[in-house]
Amino acid sequence: SQEINKRNYYLKNSFNIKLTDNTGNEKSNLNSTDVLSTFNRRDFLLNEIITFKKVVSRNKTIESGAVVDFEQKNETLVVNPPVFEDLFNSNFQNSKTAQGVRVTRFNAGAFAEYQFATGKMEWKLNQTANYQHFQFKSGLELQPTTTNLEFPFKSDFEFDKTTSITELKSNVLLGKTRISWSLASEFISLQMNEKAETNLNLNKNYLFLQPRLNIKHTFNSKWIAGTSYSLKNSISDFRNLIPPLILSSFNTLVQNPFFVNKTQAHSITPYLNFDDVLSSFYLNLNCGWDQTKSDVTFDSEVNSDGFITNKVILRPNTFLTYRFGTTIRKSFLGSLNANLSYNFRYTENELFFNNEFLISLNKSHNIDFEISWDEGTWFGAVYKANAFLSTSFLPRNEVENKALFQTATLDFYTSEETRISLGTEAATATTSRATKADTNVLFNAQFFYKPSKKLFLSAGLLNLFDTKVFTTTNSLANIVNVYQFSLRPRQFTLGLNYSF
Repeated sequence: SQEINKRNYYLKNSFNIKLTDNTGNEKSNLNSTDVLSTFNRRDFLLNEIITFKKVVSRNKTIESGAVVDFEQKNETLVVNPPVFEDLFNSNFQNSKTAQGVRVTRFNAGAFAEYQFATGKMEWKLNQTANYQHFQFKSGLELQPTTTNLEFPFKSDFEFDKTTSITELKSNVLLGKTRISWSLASEFISLQMNEKAETNLNLNKNYLFLQPRLNIKHTFNSKWIAGTSYSLKNSISDFRNLIPPLILSSFNTLVQNPFFVNKTQAHSITPYLNFDDVLSSFYLNLNCGWDQTKSDVTFDSEVNSDGFITNKVILRPNTFLTYRFGTTIRKSFLGSLNANLSYNFRYTENELFFNNEFLISLNKSHNIDFEISWDEGTWFGAVYKANAFLSTSFLPRNEVENKALFQTATLDFYTSEETRISLGTEAATATTSRATKADTNVLFNAQFFYKPSKKLFLSAGLLNLFDTKVFTTTNSLANIVNVYQFSLRPRQFTLGLNYSF
């Protein structure tokens, strides 16, 4: 990257190249059968960003920039023994289900912003233009059976999106009240073409208005109150418009409808802040109302074989959220620091289950607590806890989740150059449908040595008591998820860092 920073103008150029290659496997159990999933992901990314800023006069500034991205992803997923065999109508003995995907993406965008002031009002006029091109190729098959793949098992999908956004922002200070607002006009042009299925072609244009408003009143140096409102319109992104069958995991098959979904999201957030720097006390109270309207209803179903299929039903859906939160921070004598936050969330939406539409309600309480002690002597300590309680309601069904996550760290400063750190992590989770709670505890120990500003050495013993698995359970509405992860065995690590 290069940067030029002068009195009246600023220029920065950044160029990046990134290569990644990840290979791995996952062993799962489905219907009392061990299933092995092997994956490989290769990614090449090239990125160029240019930013320019020019000061025209005291109250006038021009800022502009451009970005160009090129990315190519290649992914393979092989599942053994085969899954979703009934979709292929194969009469042969097959050993695995395999999928290959290649995604090529090109993105080019530019923006220009003009800042100026008229009287007490400050203005910003922003123009943004962006072009995106995706090419998606995939093949889903049973092996070793060789067949001539057709849609939806085979895909050659092209996606082009052009976006133009013109936005005007302004803010004015009226006494102790600052009012900020913006209005954006967004034009989107979409072209989609599935070469493997000639009937899947689409060309559409959209025009949206996106307003935002924020009002903040400062009572004095400690108290501030305000509220904000926003309206955001959006359409389906590339990931939700890919038309072929996609094997996203060993037991999940997804196929998007060739349909562009429009969503409209309203959000209102009032808040109140108290900040006393001298007494090191901070208080925040906030609440909110969010409403998201969608043209469709999304449906996930589990069939009799335990496989998950995601579907879209052409029926409007509204997702409502009511929320409340508070945060309290306090320091004592500069050594003891405490932080407590509480958040309540109530959601309501319609879902499709067992061939009927149901109203789903969810209430959740989330508490975060952190306390630390460090007075610059021979030891320091940090304790963090997160408590979560949620209840989901459906007609004829109610389920409750409880979870408590805790971490504790104790540091001993044995000298100016050395430090010993002991840490533990504990997690407990259960649902009202579970017969017992899942409890997991891990212990770690580390030693740090820094003999100079340039040299840093470390040694650690992780998973001290060699815990084998980590298990947790949670649920939402009509779905209960049980996760069990195999942990790395007890391990000893060494680290060396030298800076020139």
